[in-house]
This record gives sequence, C-alpha cells and structure tokens, in this order.
Amino acid sequence: MDNKRVALTKRLLKETLIEELKDAPLSQVTIKSLCERAQLNRSTFYAHYADVYELFREIEDDYLAHVVFFTSSMNQHEKLSRIVKYTLYVQKNKDTFFALVKNGYLITKFVDLARLHVDQNNAPTPNTHLLAAYAVTGSIALLHEWLENPELHSPKEIAQLILALSNHAEKLTS
Repeated sequence: MDNKRVALTKRLLKETLIEELKDAPLSQVTIKSLCERAQLNRSTFYAHYADVYELFREIEDDYLAHVVFFTSSMNQHEKLSRIVKYTLYVQKNKDTFFALVKNGYLITKFVDLARLHVDQNNAPTPNTHLLAAYAVTGSIALLHEWLENPELHSPKEIAQLILALSNHAEKLTS
C-alpha cells in the first residue's frame, strides 16, 4: 500500500508541475505554489524531492526513456514501427512534451543523446554531430507543429516524415 501511495503522490506532483509550466517557466515555479496547486504539504514534497529541478529531471528522465533510436542494421519497417510507437507516446503525453520543449530541456537532451548514439554506432565524420542536431531539432519541431493541429495528420504520417528526415540526415553523413 505504501508503494502505491508514493507512486500516486509522485504522479500528482509531476502532473501538477506540468500544469504549472503552462503558466510559468521552471525558474519561476515555487515549491509553495506547486504544493498549493496539488493540495499537498511541503513536507510531502520534500519527502520525495529536494527541489522543483529534481522533480523536473525525473519527468524529463521518464520522458527520455521513450526516445527512439535505431541502428543502421534495422530495416525501414523496423525504424518506422519504432517511430510510430514513439509518436503515439508523444501524442498521449503532449502536455509533458510541450512543457519540456518550452523550457528548452528536451532539445538539448535529445541532441546530446543523438550525438552519443551516433558516436556509438557509426564512424563519426566532421558533420555527424551537426546532422544529428538537424534530425533531432527538425523532428521535435515537426512533432510540435503536429500536436498543435493533430487532426491534420495521423501518427503514422508524422512517423513517416520523421523517418524521411532521419534518412536524409543519414545520407548526408555517408
């Protein structure tokens, strides 16, 4: 029972922080305002987190656990399947996506992860990191635009565009 209570409390704090980030940047969110909105005592917050930045990092880490990377040995169908799954996750968690993008963290973390992934799976060229940044920021911008008007394209159509962008960047590194 205790683990369920902890999980529920953490989920409430995460959801509340996402709501707060709709109104203010992370640097302006206080523990007091967060706890008032969540209807929790500050001591409850401090039982789980040292500050709002630690809570934000946990949200970010949860989100980044769903990031899609693929290797050159994967075929296009496998790549598309992974991207569709990620696109559905983004659609389901769009408030989190917007909060992370708005606060500038998602792009930086994605680019860093993409560079690391490229370095581990390819022989780096002088343009590798630039093209990884191109593919990541383009994909994030594409997702952002789509989430503003999701009725215009299906998740699969968005995934196909992201795959095309990624393939283009990959061809430029060859």
